[in-house]
Parts: sequence; C-alpha cells; structure tokens
Amino acid sequence: MEILTEEFMAEEVPSRNCLKRLVWINNIPTPYRLHLFEAIQIQSERRGIGFEGVFMAARMRNRRFHEDLPSTLGKYVVEGGLQIHYKDYATHINFRLITRMLLHPPEYLVVCGWTELTSALLILCNRLRRNRAKILMWAEANRHSMQRRTGPIPLLRRYLCEQCDANVVPGQIARDTVRNEFGVTVPPFITLPNLVSENIFATKVSAARIRKSEIRYERGLRKEDRVLICCARINEEQKGLQRFLETVREVWPSWVTMCIAGDGPDKDNLNRWLQGSSLSSKVRLMGQLKTSELVELLAAADIFVLPSMLDPNPLSVIEALWAELPIMLSQRCGNWPEAVEIGNNGWVFDPSDSQSVRTAFQAMIETDSERLGIMGRFSYRIARERFSTEQCIAKFFDEIESL
Repeated sequence: MEILTEEFMAEEVPSRNCLKRLVWINNIPTPYRLHLFEAIQIQSERRGIGFEGVFMAARMRNRRFHEDLPSTLGKYVVEGGLQIHYKDYATHINFRLITRMLLHPPEYLVVCGWTELTSALLILCNRLRRNRAKILMWAEANRHSMQRRTGPIPLLRRYLCEQCDANVVPGQIARDTVRNEFGVTVPPFITLPNLVSENIFATKVSAARIRKSEIRYERGLRKEDRVLICCARINEEQKGLQRFLETVREVWPSWVTMCIAGDGPDKDNLNRWLQGSSLSSKVRLMGQLKTSELVELLAAADIFVLPSMLDPNPLSVIEALWAELPIMLSQRCGNWPEAVEIGNNGWVFDPSDSQSVRTAFQAMIETDSERLGIMGRFSYRIARERFSTEQCIAKFFDEIESL
C-alpha cells in the first residue's frame, strides 16, 4: 500500500453568498472533467446558482491525463489530501474538503463513485446533519465490470447509493446495473451522459479531415487503405486488444490497417506478440497522443473500434461519434445502447464469443466506402441528439432543481 500526500489549492474559491450552490467533486482533473465543469459553470450562471468544481488530487500515479491539461485550472479547486494506492486500486481522502462541505453545505453536492473514501464519508456525515445538502452520487456502473457480487462490499455499496437523494448515471446499462445488480430502488435516477468537447472532436476533426491524405502520408498510412482507430489504454484484462486481434487475424485483409492510440502496462507484451504475427505491418501502436495528435488521427481514420472486456462508459466512443466515424463496439462497453444503432452507424459484438467478433469484423470489411460515409453521418446525428453538452447539462439542472 502506498499513501501520497498532496497540498494545493486554487487561489479563489467561488462565493458562498449565492442563493443556491452546487458543488461537484471529482478525483483528478482530466480534459473531459474540465469540459464538464466549464459547461456546468455556464449553466449555473444562467440560473443564478453558484458553482464550485473540486478535485481530490492534481494527478494520479501511472495516469498521464495531466500532460494534456492547461497550465492552470482557473477557478476550480484542487484540495489537499491523501491518495491511497493498493495494487491497481486508488482512492482519496480529503479531510479539509469534508470539513468544509459539512460546515458550509451547498444545496446540491455531487460526489464521484462510492469507492472514493471522501465520497463515502461525505454521504454518511451529511445524513447525520439537520441542514444538509442534497447529495447526488455519480454511478458509472456496468454489470460486466463488477468484481464483488457477494459479501460486505455489495451491502456497503447498496447502502451508500440508497443514502443519496439521487444517483447520476451516464446511461441505460449504468441505471440497470445500479437497480438490478446493486439492488438500489429508493432514490431517483438522473441521466447525464459522459460528454466531450464538440469544438475539438467535431469542429477540429472536421477541419483536419480536409488534409486526410496528407495526414496519412505523414503517418505512413496508405491512401487506399481502410484505417481503423482504437483509442484505449493497453491493459489486456480490460481492453482485450490482443484477444481481439488473435480472433480476426485469419480474416484480416491486406488493405486494412489499425492504429491503437494509447499506452499501458501491456504495451510491450502486445508489441512482442505483433512482431511474431501476420499483423506486424497492419497494426500500429501509436502511444499516448496529445489531443492535437488525436484529432489528426481521427480525421485520417475510417472506422472506430473498441473491443473492451471491461469498460464502464468509454469517452472515446463519444469522441468517435462527434468525429463522424462508424462504430464497431464491444457489448461490454457501458454506452453501446446509446452510441450504436446496429446497421445504421455500426456493429456490436460479444468480445468473449469468437464467432460474434468475426461476424462483426467481416460485416465491417464488406461495407463499401460510400456506405461508411452514410454511417459516419448517422454517428454525428446520434452525437447531436444524445450527447450535446449544452442540452444534456440543461436537462441535468432541470432534474436536480426538481428534487
């Protein structure tokens, strides 16, 4: 077990003098959470609600999100506290933050998952107070990713979820998991999907696509090839990349190339396997990319692929929708029901069923370029209708104000 301490705080904490306050607590800053906080800030100001975005730590060990963040977090707060690591598990405890929220409770307090000690203590302590905040817990649950189904941990999980005034879920699978697997039926559910920047993944990708041939040439990709992109951390247990490649390598055409954007603990193992396989020249490990580099790779690609075994609610799928790409997606990904309309914008497969994987892959390679273009435009339509930042945040505020 490793415990890291961190002391840092933004210069300014939003005023507590507003008629109503919303505080949203997350673990570490990422581009996606900063985008969410910025959208909440805008909507809060429109409704006369004070907003405070809080992070439990500035960074996390072995994660590189901070390398692509602005040099300052602006008005958002990073609280000092403890970051506790045990194997692949990490949690935070922020005593100063807990004290501040109890002494000056906001009207609405959103906490991240129940596995965070700070979240759990805030829920428990808040319940004991007379003048308490309405607590909403972010529950990015997925039955395929559950590791404990019996014993004291599921009982604690259910208890904490039931002590909240609402559970905020990103979609259907998360809601069904909390209700049916966790056994939580008491508080209402509020749906708020994971969101990404439309300016980056729609506008900037679209602008870069004008240079599609040039980008391919710069990255050593043939103009005539069909290029698949997979944005994933290279962790075989979670993402199943090698398993996927082993399943489809016998039917892999010479004119298909796959680019894997990401890093992770199994990168060297995957690279060694590729060097000894027939796919050594057809699968590119691109490493961890900055946002500007990812924009260009999305613009150069034809299809997005994600073969995850365990994936609660991947943001890369939402990025691909805004980038107008057809989607080939594992059923283990928690947002597939919202992201894919089978036959209209993509294919879905069971990653544990070899035949299911090969059937989807074969359907993908048999789809002609004109049809792929139509499917990509359908992906963009889904993004606008289901993952618009402004619309989703406005609906979220409507629901919390009705609690």
